[in-house]
Parts: sequence; structure tokens; C-alpha cells
Amino acid sequence: MSAESIASDAKKKNSSHHTLHEKTEAVANAAAEKTHDGIQKIGETIEHLAANAETYNKEIATYVEKNPVKSLLIAGLSGMLLGMLIKK
Repeated sequence: MSAESIASDAKKKNSSHHTLHEKTEAVANAAAEKTHDGIQKIGETIEHLAANAETYNKEIATYVEKNPVKSLLIAGLSGMLLGMLIKK
């Protein structure tokens, strides 16, 4: 193997390493951006729910008063399903 061949191989490996590093950095930056966007949307949703919590509470109370049996069945089935999911 000649010195030129070794130098050429070293340049190729260095170039490949540099390209891999750039791609990895690009993926990491994209993931960080998506995470930031997701956190921001969650924050906005929480603010919306907090701002409207009293309205939702009144709507639920009204529904329960108008449909007590149906509400109990929904609550019971929801609790049963949640319990089954937690046990697994």
C-alpha cells in the first residue's frame, strides 16, 4: 500500500465521519424542534383547559343531572377499563 493510497483512505474516512456527524446533528436538531413544538402545544392545551375548566364542570354536572343512570354506567365502565389497563 502506498502513502498516497493511505492518505486517500484517510481523507475518505474523515469525509464519511464528517458527513455522518452532520446528518446526526441535523436529526438531533429536528428532534429537538419537534419536542419543543410538542411541549408548546401541550402548554397551550393545558392553558385552554384551565381557562374553561369551570364551564366544562358545569356542563358535566348538567349532563349527570339529566342522565344519572347513563352517567353511572359510563363512570363504572370507564373505571373497569382503566383498572384492567393498570393491571396489565
